[in-house]
Amino acid sequence: MIRWFANNGIAANFLMVGILVAGLYTGIYHVPLEITPALSWNTVMIEMPYRGATAKDVERAILIPIEEALEGVKGIKQLNADGSRGMGAVLPSGRTGHRLAGVAGGCEGAGGHDHDVSE
Repeated sequence: MIRWFANNGIAANFLMVGILVAGLYTGIYHVPLEITPALSWNTVMIEMPYRGATAKDVERAILIPIEEALEGVKGIKQLNADGSRGMGAVLPSGRTGHRLAGVAGGCEGAGGHDHDVSE
């Protein structure tokens, strides 16, 4: 076959042009191109500072009330809480197909006006 293409240069050129045209057609019409891909994160990060507090104070005053407030929120698969000196962070991860829009509403009472952090 190589010998035949070596003797028939026009056939080899037609084959090359056919392969190029097929590649361009596939690249233009069948390869999806997204300039800004749609990203969907199913994790929310909640951080609350508590200046001058120890890690135990942060856990007692911030993390435990937020965890209790998030117990009733549907769609949470996993809940990670991290308390350090002067800062508390809660990372609820949602199940696929669920939006975590209710997480902020569930935390308002825990870390906001209804709970006094300075006790």
